[in-house]
Amino acid sequence: MKLDKLFGSKTKADILKYLVFRRQGISVRAFESELSWSFPAIKKQIDSLEEAGVVDITKHSSKWSIYLTE
Repeated sequence: MKLDKLFGSKTKADILKYLVFRRQGISVRAFESELSWSFPAIKKQIDSLEEAGVVDITKHSSKWSIYLTE
């Protein structure tokens, strides 16, 4: 299945696959090193996923943790 076609973005598909199959509660900076995408690209897609209600972002001082919405 081509998830990037479904979600309209390879970055979004990679983020969702990571959250489903690897771990949740990851930070944007950790995504940057794990997925080899730039910070602005990841941030843009995470904001889009949050707006769509797919992920939740927990903000602790300077660190963000990203989780799939239950």
